[in-house]
Amino acid sequence: MTKACPYFAARSSAGQAHIVFCPYNYVFDPIIRSAMDIKLKGAIVVVDEAHNVAQVLEDSASCEVTDDDLEHTLKQFQKMKQLGSTCKQSQEYRSLHKMIEGLFDFLKFCSSAVTSGSKPLIHNGTELASILSARCDVHEQSIGTLREALKAVNTALTEGGKSKAQLHPSNRSLSVAERLLTVFEYLLRNGMEAMQHYRVVVKHERRFSPPSFASAKSRKRKGKGVGKASVTWGLKMCMWCLSASVAFNDVVEETRSVILASGTLSPMAAFAAELGAPFEQKCSARHVIDTKKQLWVGAIGSVMSSGAAQSSVSLKATYANVGTLNYQDALGFAIERHLPHIPEGVLLFVPSYSFLERVTERWKTTGMIRKFARHKKVFIEPRGGGHEALTSCLSTYLKHCE
Repeated sequence: MTKACPYFAARSSAGQAHIVFCPYNYVFDPIIRSAMDIKLKGAIVVVDEAHNVAQVLEDSASCEVTDDDLEHTLKQFQKMKQLGSTCKQSQEYRSLHKMIEGLFDFLKFCSSAVTSGSKPLIHNGTELASILSARCDVHEQSIGTLREALKAVNTALTEGGKSKAQLHPSNRSLSVAERLLTVFEYLLRNGMEAMQHYRVVVKHERRFSPPSFASAKSRKRKGKGVGKASVTWGLKMCMWCLSASVAFNDVVEETRSVILASGTLSPMAAFAAELGAPFEQKCSARHVIDTKKQLWVGAIGSVMSSGAAQSSVSLKATYANVGTLNYQDALGFAIERHLPHIPEGVLLFVPSYSFLERVTERWKTTGMIRKFARHKKVFIEPRGGGHEALTSCLSTYLKHCE
């Protein structure tokens, strides 16, 4: 039998394929696009469910790093920088080290102002550009040199390999540098026109660290359990892009056409403005449902409980509410009251399988399921039993519909 990897087979075939299906971020995130060697030049990009695109684009032009990330990257690049002549890319590591060192010093500077329980520090894009220029020597003139430095480092590692005998930076440190540099490129290019769309938030966050493997193994051997996670506090720097247009412009400039399709793009003018690109061709089809004759939307906030002492019960599905028998009974009573007035079928969604099990068990105990069955045939999606159980349930349902 011949064994093959579907992932690498798909990557190999993509170069010759006429149509390639992939997740949004493969196209819109420049880091993933580069890693996957996806070429957009002259391509026609078709995006389904495009109402989700804006958030993906904003995320692809944003970055979040912690003081731990920066300290780790700083140590890795410092190690490579000190190799001197034994490392051909030592000068490149120096440039990247200075960029990381400036950001790390800035976070240390913020540590006195941002403490546990305090409000985060917020800076706009102009202030971020000033911080980068003053502390990191990162500006419009140097950003290209930094990109070439990181490219040279990655090329050397790819061509030379990562043998145990060679010193090389960790993947984590290279990922941090790549993410930061990508955001800086967006911020500083084209006369810093994207500067207005950026905000920087420096905040104090709590972190949970699981017990080490050795510690957990020792404690378990002594019958003391695996131990508890340790809690520490640290700083996180969030560089957020607040406009999808920043990353979308890259795609528009490269591709031949971008086609966005979704059932919820209206109002189209507002969506186009959010993406910062004119759409010359627009098509808004009429909905297949006649909203005046076939659709009614409403919300039931509470229901009067059945029984001698009637009272109003809130149907707000909070965690505290859904676990009470009073809520479960009231929900069943509300459904049972409406079933006779709804023609054909009724589809009931619940928040989780665990709640479905609890509430159906309660309704079986109280006889509410039998009351439902007076008006409609009841089918309950099985949680266990695998594919066979679900197929059996669907078959029974389809037979009933015939």
